[in-house]
Amino acid sequence: MKVTRRLVASLLLPVLLVYLAPTYARERPFTGAWVTKTCDRQGSESGCGTFNVYLNQSGDHICGTHYGSDEKSNRLDEGNPISVVGEAVGSSSVLIVTSGRNNAQYMVRAKRVGTMLDWTIVETIKDGDNGEPSFIADDKQLKEDSTSESKELLKQVTEACEKHRSGQNGDISYFIPEGASVRLEIHGDIDHDGDSDVLVVLRTSNEAQDRFKPRTLLVLRRNVSGELEKEVSNENAILCQACGGMMGDPLQGISIDTAGFTLRFEGGSRELWSQEYRFSYSTKFHTWLLDSVNSSESERLEDNSRSNRSRSRHLGSIPIDNFDSSEFPVTALP
Repeated sequence: MKVTRRLVASLLLPVLLVYLAPTYARERPFTGAWVTKTCDRQGSESGCGTFNVYLNQSGDHICGTHYGSDEKSNRLDEGNPISVVGEAVGSSSVLIVTSGRNNAQYMVRAKRVGTMLDWTIVETIKDGDNGEPSFIADDKQLKEDSTSESKELLKQVTEACEKHRSGQNGDISYFIPEGASVRLEIHGDIDHDGDSDVLVVLRTSNEAQDRFKPRTLLVLRRNVSGELEKEVSNENAILCQACGGMMGDPLQGISIDTAGFTLRFEGGSRELWSQEYRFSYSTKFHTWLLDSVNSSESERLEDNSRSNRSRSRHLGSIPIDNFDSSEFPVTALP
């Protein structure tokens, strides 16, 4: 289930009508490391678990991560770098928390009360998918955790949240490694889930020296929270700059269609050639598999040409992260 800011906002309004408190004087009342004990109903003798949440607030937007354990700390619920997202108005907020243990999603009302944070699960948005329990606190008061370890974790969360917000805005700069720049950037829905993902071809800072090296393709996909995540980084997906011969850079473009994308290359001199590699998204394997290769050759002087099309049954199941464009020369196609 996709949880977007629009959904969070629609859920937030009726809650705020009931729970909205006076606006705090400070601008970010939810930023901080918060902790509580989660003792079972049999009493403290049987032990208590722990629930930590690390939040960063920027304007009305909140993001963060969580960590929960059972009473014996044998089973853990560790959130992804961004497992908490939401919106705030004054001292109240509505958050979406995703369990790292079973992928369940919960709508949580969090409210600042003095130096404490009231934390209540309002609704289960999505049930877990593997039969394992979640360890997300419910109906608890959390206090600020000022230990040095928590401060360091909060710093890491703050950096992750900045990246998260940039991803929501379509900013891909965080995904570009040092010493590289963008050769090509294409936006579109490549997994048929209704949102806009990004395909990026990288180039190095020294193209002349690296012109015989293949180039990297990044596949940036939007997750359930709407931010971009790096799904694939393939250093061999794009032919080298010199691989087009006298025709120059062989990369002619990338096109996006329903649940897939196509890489197109051209090159040659007396004999011209072109290759198109189409990848389709597989819901079974949760990646993009090579669906077909269209190949063509033509001789300028003799006005002779031939073409060939190979489908996945001849090519095998090749995911985009293992694809090597140099392994498919035109003359070697079946």
